[in-house]
Amino acid sequence: MTRKEYQKKYVRQHYLKYRDLYLKRSKERRLRLSATGEWQDYQKKYGKKNKMRIKERMRIYWKNLPKWKKLYQYMKARCERPNYSGVSVKITADEFKSIWDEYKGDILRCPCVHRIEDGNYSKGNIRVMEFKEHAKLHRRKKED
Repeated sequence: MTRKEYQKKYVRQHYLKYRDLYLKRSKERRLRLSATGEWQDYQKKYGKKNKMRIKERMRIYWKNLPKWKKLYQYMKARCERPNYSGVSVKITADEFKSIWDEYKGDILRCPCVHRIEDGNYSKGNIRVMEFKEHAKLHRRKKED
């Protein structure tokens, strides 16, 4: 057994042996901090201290996310904006995935979610289409 293999094995054994203790301690700390209201302060400090690490993690997360999932997340985020009042997402991720497959969203160059009628994003009210087609539908007409 080489030195690297031994170290890898030792670290794994150590992790498995003490994993429950680590998890218990971190959970206890989180509960203690949340009971006193210090958990938010801790999160803010962590965020300021590890800004680049968090940014890199998020970049990797979004890079590896499938297109349909990104579009679903964008749709949900858009509805949470204050100027988008009255519109909400009434569809689950699985239902959106089935609509994505129905309209063959994987082969579209720049997919976009289109609401057929004004209202909420629901299963019968949305379709996935190319962004250029969507832009043509919503283009303002010039007045003479």
